[in-house]
Amino acid sequence: MVGWRTGTVAVVVAVASVAVGVPDAVARQAADPCGGQGYAHVVRLYRRGGARLPLRCGTSTWGYRHITHRWSADFDRRIALTISRGVVVQDVQGDGGTAIYALFDRRCKELFRVIYNGGAYRGHDVRPQGIITAYRRDIAHARLAAPSRRPCAVIQDI
Repeated sequence: MVGWRTGTVAVVVAVASVAVGVPDAVARQAADPCGGQGYAHVVRLYRRGGARLPLRCGTSTWGYRHITHRWSADFDRRIALTISRGVVVQDVQGDGGTAIYALFDRRCKELFRVIYNGGAYRGHDVRPQGIITAYRRDIAHARLAAPSRRPCAVIQDI
């Protein structure tokens, strides 16, 4: 009878340790959507009208891996809002992008910017390359829910 109890306890401990390991693995995967993925893997699709703009894993110079140190649920929402409701202009900066999406407040102060390349990565690779980078232009947190409805100039350093 004593041996039976010992065996039961051992089985329960083994099952408990396996169950504890599963959430850790899932949490790691959720924390890094590019873990084990190549640069062409799509992390997220953003929409503007009928267009779907991918954020790919990318590299340290573009895509998710480039912006990962800024990434949060709030940052994701800012990208989505900027793409869906911001001003879009042709990118003439010569930084690899084809379009700039910019979000402004009611005073035409730029709050957030997304650089996008609708062409192929390296001119012949995966197409579209997708989001190259995204960043705040102003540290203001206010008025993101009500972006400007009037025309605002997108300033480009060329």
